[in-house]
Amino acid sequence: MGSRRFFYFLPARGQRLDFCKVVRTLDGEGFCFRSPAFVNVLGGSGVLLSATEHKLEPPSASVVCGLLNSGKSLDVTCGDASLALGCSFGSPHTEPVFSVNVSRKAWFRFDQGTRSKYEHVLARIADKSGARSVIVIDDPADDFLGNVERVDEQWMVDLQLSDGSEYDASSVWADTRAGPLPSMRDLQRTGRRIGSFDEFEEQP
Repeated sequence: MGSRRFFYFLPARGQRLDFCKVVRTLDGEGFCFRSPAFVNVLGGSGVLLSATEHKLEPPSASVVCGLLNSGKSLDVTCGDASLALGCSFGSPHTEPVFSVNVSRKAWFRFDQGTRSKYEHVLARIADKSGARSVIVIDDPADDFLGNVERVDEQWMVDLQLSDGSEYDASSVWADTRAGPLPSMRDLQRTGRRIGSFDEFEEQP
């Protein structure tokens, strides 16, 4: 599949992400859903145990919303003329997480203005769905969500891999009016704003 950049959308305390608002926002931004979707069974640490192919008839936002409203955990692809997004809805968390992944090769083929345009689309999705922070990380392990948990008011993110190594530096988009930053390594404000979110980068 090649190297992928992931965006993990995390809700504020006491909120649940509205997955159908994610779907409707993507649809409104010109992203079309593609069949098939995959209905997932996930283990307690976020590991995929099995997936069943599900033909979308038709491959539309309303059909995807119907599956999500029935409690399904889904992987589905959507895209516009230039970019394909892999979308994962659901996780073992009591506050289910939504994530998007893109090909790093395709992402960095764009100029900065085009990347910024797509980042603002993702920021609108985050805002409308109830996410208050977004973790941006390259090539996470399959069980990455097992390293993300809520402690009191704060998301705690363990960036150590099972072999003792650590993930490369990542970044976070956060609406700091809605609560504290996720607890990671040293996060510093970059001065860049993406929609209603401030960007923070980990420092070496």
